[in-house]
Amino acid sequence: MKKLLLNQLPVLSLIVIALMFRLPQISGSFNNLESGAALRSTQPVMTQLADFRVLLSPVFSLILFVTQLVSHQEWWLRFWVALIPGLITIFATYKIGEKLHSQLTATLAALLLASSSFHIYFSQELRPFALTAMIAMVAWYLIIEGRLGEDRKRYLLFGLISVVGMLTQHTYPYVFIAQLVYVYYRQREFFWPALIVGGFCAIAFLLQIPILVNALRQLQEIRSDLPEIDEVIVLPAQKFIPFLIGTFVYGVMEFNFTPLQIFPGILIIIIAGALTIINLATMKKKIQPAIDFTAMSFLIPVGLLLMITLFFPVIQPRAVLFLLPIFYIYISAIASPHLSQTVGTTRGGLSVLLLITIALINIRSTVEYNITPKLQRENWRQLVARIEDRFPDHNSCLAFKLPEAPAPVIWYTQDTDYKKLTLGENHVSQVPNLNTQYAAADSCNRVLLFDYQSHITDPENKVEETIGNLGFRDVGRLTQPLIGDVHVYTRSF
Repeated sequence: MKKLLLNQLPVLSLIVIALMFRLPQISGSFNNLESGAALRSTQPVMTQLADFRVLLSPVFSLILFVTQLVSHQEWWLRFWVALIPGLITIFATYKIGEKLHSQLTATLAALLLASSSFHIYFSQELRPFALTAMIAMVAWYLIIEGRLGEDRKRYLLFGLISVVGMLTQHTYPYVFIAQLVYVYYRQREFFWPALIVGGFCAIAFLLQIPILVNALRQLQEIRSDLPEIDEVIVLPAQKFIPFLIGTFVYGVMEFNFTPLQIFPGILIIIIAGALTIINLATMKKKIQPAIDFTAMSFLIPVGLLLMITLFFPVIQPRAVLFLLPIFYIYISAIASPHLSQTVGTTRGGLSVLLLITIALINIRSTVEYNITPKLQRENWRQLVARIEDRFPDHNSCLAFKLPEAPAPVIWYTQDTDYKKLTLGENHVSQVPNLNTQYAAADSCNRVLLFDYQSHITDPENKVEETIGNLGFRDVGRLTQPLIGDVHVYTRSF
């Protein structure tokens, strides 16, 4: 046991470092999408299954349902579906790098992933992205480790993980397709057993079809009603790859397209290309496993996703977080062989420059993310607490220019009696009579009107006019970063 722990000491040290990076924001407020997931998780399992069409991630929802039985604290829920999967992903990245290349490659890849603000952010997010990345990397590790065709338990574990992945996120099929291609070229004796697993995965994916169709239909309805929202959710095919690479390189930071920001990214691409050519020319046999792994595990999903974005341009980099560890494994594999040749050699100097550039970007973006509120999640918890402190729930209404109250407001006001008034439609122009829609305000002495997303749903501020017509006057406002203003209306006597 002691020897085992000593052997694992390097990777365990990296896990501790990664944990330290991920703790600062773990207990922060839920944002809109996180709150929606948390609210669904409190419903009985059978209720969730009955409305299967909206259950975008059955595995994620099941884990959330179990964990929320213990506590509803933000850190507790994120711990199980984001933080732990994020740390396991780093562990699997290390093991894959070690198996494909060397311990130095493994250490560098895991360290870069541990310090990536993009990975840190989603290791603290109540969304299925970190969970999917963990499943993908564990499945890749089982393949890279080999012996799947000889070890029945490992084969069954791979099959189980693959099916779970299919039921976790809609982009996982691209991972499994890449794995099938890799097995065909590198472990052909295991191809037919892997294809059997593929059959079960196909069944799991078919179960997801109604969910995807329903989600796309709802998305299309929203885009039709609110054309302005395309600026937020649409990522055209021609921008997909540049945006993906840019997000992987820069992570979570303010990007203003200044030369000082653009130059490091261009430098990384040029050096990575040069080192790839050098390695293929001088040590092809040693680098080939890492090249093959990257070409299939990274390029195949990217190519498939690029084709999908031609028809459905709504896939964001966060949905392919599982590609980030592979990106770092490749960078580390092409740089690590030359680090002992840093004096007097071009390749050694290029390798050091590449790693230092990425490391400095990671450190800067991680620090910037932790000290800049507008890069973090909306602090709905703080806003609701401010409202509760100043405005009693028995005579105050919360009004929104949205089809329904935002999920964070519902989540954080569960123990209150605030009446909530909404548009009931995607856009104000679809409401036949605003006075009737907000007539329930008559039972309140005070109306708190949220401006959240009103530039999309009510650009002409017609709801403000309606509240005024109902006998209220604007007496002030609360302002919350990333959320906007909350107008305070009191009844005119």
